[in-house]
Amino acid sequence: MRRLALLAVAALLAAGCGGGAKTVSVAQVERTFAQHHQTFETEIMAGPSLHSVEPVWPVPRRRAIEPHLLATLTAWNPDTSSGLQAWIFDSAKDARSAQEAAPALADRDVQPGASDTATRPGFVVRHVNLIVAGSASRWAGVEKALADLP
Repeated sequence: MRRLALLAVAALLAAGCGGGAKTVSVAQVERTFAQHHQTFETEIMAGPSLHSVEPVWPVPRRRAIEPHLLATLTAWNPDTSSGLQAWIFDSAKDARSAQEAAPALADRDVQPGASDTATRPGFVVRHVNLIVAGSASRWAGVEKALADLP
């Protein structure tokens, strides 16, 4: 019986349940990013409007991913041609699954002059259940905002 209980706990931990990092809410993301001058102009929350937007999640299997998406946030500065996109998922596991389904959005940092910056400028980073992609010029503010999130 004890062995069965230990196996159940191990399975929950492997699945990303219990004991892991807390997820961040849409409100936490918006508030924290705004404090670091990274204000989002567009917010689409979960529901019929989120799932009717083309494309909310730029991958072929997006219909399987979208039910786990709480919101998508977007910012664009036409003066600097810099953008920022954030996707907030139900859990860290769902965010990881989304990245696996979209290899172009796998974590990568901003390294000026790096070999892929001409074809894939900017950065993509996952923080618990949040994925943020943006222009290189936005990295300093995003990095500070991510450090202030739980």
